Amino acid sequence: MQKTKMPFKTLNLFMYSLVLVMISLAIGAGLGCSTEKPQVTEKKSNVDQINIETEKFWKEIDELLKTDEFGYRVQINTNSDFFAVLDEVKNTVNGLKNITDSLNETNSTLDWESLNFGLPNHYTRLNILIAQLELKYLEENMKLDPSESAKLKYDNLCKEFKDLIKTQTLVD
Repeated sequence: MQKTKMPFKTLNLFMYSLVLVMISLAIGAGLGCSTEKPQVTEKKSNVDQINIETEKFWKEIDELLKTDEFGYRVQINTNSDFFAVLDEVKNTVNGLKNITDSLNETNSTLDWESLNFGLPNHYTRLNILIAQLELKYLEENMKLDPSESAKLKYDNLCKEFKDLIKTQTLVD
């Protein structure tokens, strides 16, 4: 029986491109790309209120993570800032790259464990980290733009993120 080589290099290129586009969009949307200082016109009390609300939200997520009776929830650091989450995204992408590189190098039958546990778990983690990254961005954005639409977008994403934390689990 002849062994076939899987096109995982194409998958690697696609994953890197996708993550780089998402990161560029997030950063280009207002975190660190502008040389101008944002005009912060809101009162300190508004920023304090946002900080209180976001701290409360991340404490709720911590509690959700603690209720994982089987140990299959994707664990995240809820105290991470935007750039720490971005580092986690990069690490997860590198983990995916390592798995696909390994599959390319072996040029043999696919490693069942990597294919059925490694890849899905890394994708699940990446999905959660990208949502967390968006939340961290929106938290900072609300401090600059405390409009109702910004708050509504943040609140909706918080609900979605809670559902994601509840439903997305690791494969074992």
